[in-house]
Amino acid sequence: MAEALKHVPFIGKIIETMGDEWLQNANCKGLTVPVEQSATDQGITLTVKEVMYDGIRLFIGMEEHSGQPLPPNDKNGRRYAGLDNWFKATVNGEDFGWLNGERVSMTEDGHAVSMLEIEPHGEPGPGEKRLADKLGDSFTLQVEIPQVGAVKGRWVLQIPVQKQGMYTTKQTPMLEKKLGNITMLMRSVASSPRGIELNFHTILPANDKQAYQTVLGMAFTATDEHGYPLDNMGGEGGMYGDETIWETTLSYSPLPESSKEIVLKPYRSLGERGAGYGQSETELASLPLTVEQGAIGKATVQKLEKLDEKTVLHYEVTGPLPGNQAGLISLVQNGEALERKSLKFVGKNGEAYSYVQEFSPLDKELPVRLTTYTMPQIEFYKELEMRIPIR
Repeated sequence: MAEALKHVPFIGKIIETMGDEWLQNANCKGLTVPVEQSATDQGITLTVKEVMYDGIRLFIGMEEHSGQPLPPNDKNGRRYAGLDNWFKATVNGEDFGWLNGERVSMTEDGHAVSMLEIEPHGEPGPGEKRLADKLGDSFTLQVEIPQVGAVKGRWVLQIPVQKQGMYTTKQTPMLEKKLGNITMLMRSVASSPRGIELNFHTILPANDKQAYQTVLGMAFTATDEHGYPLDNMGGEGGMYGDETIWETTLSYSPLPESSKEIVLKPYRSLGERGAGYGQSETELASLPLTVEQGAIGKATVQKLEKLDEKTVLHYEVTGPLPGNQAGLISLVQNGEALERKSLKFVGKNGEAYSYVQEFSPLDKELPVRLTTYTMPQIEFYKELEMRIPIR
């Protein structure tokens, strides 16, 4: 990480080296703004170096310094927020959003470099605006960090934020779909170089237990109009209105340059709750190798590259949830799972979706095994499928 940071020539070095390809693309477009804000407690100094905010997600590049060795992560693997230690992000005392993710790299000189992802809270009730939409193009975000690894304290940072919204678009399609007594209403769609954010309501009658169970068991996947799968980048949801409205915010990776629509596909699992899932492990001896993933489909490994700096696995999956299925593939050596570095969709050939996944380097002399999970088949709710023009 230290060497990588030295060779990035422009603003946003932390986001560039720690972000995914979409963050790197947004960084190259000049969406990252330099910052220099520090806070010290317990002998540890946190310094915010850069911020990227496109109106959808906010990313903070930060460094840690201390005269003593930096602490390890807490027992749950968290660094800046614990299960009972809440990370706070506010503007003028109002809650802005929540910590959606943290990536940390310890450098050889005893420092740490991190990237924090803050997701603004979703759309409020009808006629109301969320705080992120009421703010102007510049504001001061107060971040309160309750711990650094295993060390508890209070680090308060006043971070100037410049919204870079020149590539961000937002629409309110108010598109409505119905399935029996259930209504889905697409309230807003935002798109930026970082990704796409969908906010919608699922509305059901009061005390309708069957409709409630249907909504409770509903999941979502997204593609473009050609079937190109989009990566799920998180979301949140909750009930209000006497449990008659379920509000959901979902985030997906950006559309390919040649695509014009996002297609949201609600679905349900055909397996019994808590059943139909298992794990299989197979030695990677001769290739190609095909492994079953249960009723949902299969995966076929075409190539394994054992490089000095990384391990690269080339494979394809067949089934209705290619992104989910591809993410269930991992490698194990000597009883330990290799660390996953990245997963990328590279193409589609008929019903087969091709992926490349990178892992940490392996021992070239020892055998390696492939693991995957088995899944039950799914059923799409075609009546609720939504197609939303983005371009």
